[in-house]
Amino acid sequence: MGHKSFLGRSDMVKNHCAAFVPQLNVYADCLEKARGQKSLALLVHLPMIGMMVEIERRKT
Repeated sequence: MGHKSFLGRSDMVKNHCAAFVPQLNVYADCLEKARGQKSLALLVHLPMIGMMVEIERRKT
């Protein structure tokens, strides 16, 4: 999960969060290697607008 600042409209959230996929992929890869388990989801927490968004993992 990543925590990000965002004050845009709710219809812009998914597009905004797509930019964080590479960063969250790295986090997930590290956690999977350390824990020996697959991550269940990639999440972006947007506390300023009170949302949490699940984004699809992309292969790099």
